[in-house]
Amino acid sequence: MANTAVVLAGVPSAIHSAVLASLRAHYPTGYVFRVASSRRQKDDKAHYLDDEVQAILEACRDAVFGEKKRPSSFCRSPTQHCALTHSAGKSCSIFDGQTCSLLKPDYFILLYQPGENVKKLQEVLHHSPLAVPLSEQCYGKADRTVASAIDAIGGARAAIAHLKDHMSSLNSPYLLPPTNYGMGIEKLFKIDSDIEKQQRKVKSFRVERFADRAYKAKGDLRFSPASSEIQHGSAGPQDRAEIALTRHFRLGCTYEDKFHFDVTRADGHIHKGRTTLFCRLNGVWKPEKINANLLVDDCMRGNG
Repeated sequence: MANTAVVLAGVPSAIHSAVLASLRAHYPTGYVFRVASSRRQKDDKAHYLDDEVQAILEACRDAVFGEKKRPSSFCRSPTQHCALTHSAGKSCSIFDGQTCSLLKPDYFILLYQPGENVKKLQEVLHHSPLAVPLSEQCYGKADRTVASAIDAIGGARAAIAHLKDHMSSLNSPYLLPPTNYGMGIEKLFKIDSDIEKQQRKVKSFRVERFADRAYKAKGDLRFSPASSEIQHGSAGPQDRAEIALTRHFRLGCTYEDKFHFDVTRADGHIHKGRTTLFCRLNGVWKPEKINANLLVDDCMRGNG
């Protein structure tokens, strides 16, 4: 499998070092693992409080963009000695804050312990990773957590084999902006472990919703995938981790960040006074023109 970032969430701090060491030993070069360790809870469930969600978000940023903990990440020269660790004493020319010649991973997986406030975690990450639950019975047990993680990664790889081709298809429903589209898209984004069943689900969704080059949505809105000829340039870098992650990944796969949807009204009228959308960067958004340019991650393109 190509370069893959894997973040474990909800793993108690008492076992997280052992879990990391075992996973790094089990998988070959090309995987980066991060654990956002958390407090051990008496009810043997993870509790995703605000501070822990923030720690998970930072672990995801680090795993994907390699902002710290060098060199345990994706190096463009893996066959050469790392200047940071080689005994010859060579110094690395990369400064703090630079990317250490990292490659952005091809895939991004979140393995999480079931528990309280999981929905909060999912809301913040906004479907950027492919999220796969660990076994509830492995909580706080290092060996069981490693075994569960290996099983979960196997399932994620099968799901990614299904998803990756969709990310290059302009008409794929997996690229719809979930907050503004609504219409039960969350059920489609909950990837079934039975991939054949998932394939039938996505085919049925597209047959029911896609017509005349657009997805029918709430309030008689239409979400039309923008053709490559009228895309408006790549999205710029983002300071906020949750925006940076969603700008590059959907359900664990990379997608073309120039891509957006033209949101129009079925009646052909301009939006002014008739449509309310939500931008994750700027909040409530009332577009004025006939087209509202909406990105995959529920942010408006430019001024909309």
